[in-house]
Amino acid sequence: MIPRIRNILYATDLSKNSAYAFRYAVNSAQKHEAKIHILHIIETIFTGH
Repeated sequence: MIPRIRNILYATDLSKNSAYAFRYAVNSAQKHEAKIHILHIIETIFTGH
């Protein structure tokens, strides 16, 4: 038996190429009636001040 997909984690760097992965995540979510959780992390750069 194949487990049911209920959640999809879409991690993105917001690049142009990440749009393809987003479409894949959306299609998969629709196919499995799953929720998409979007994760984007911004790195903080410390300048030493």
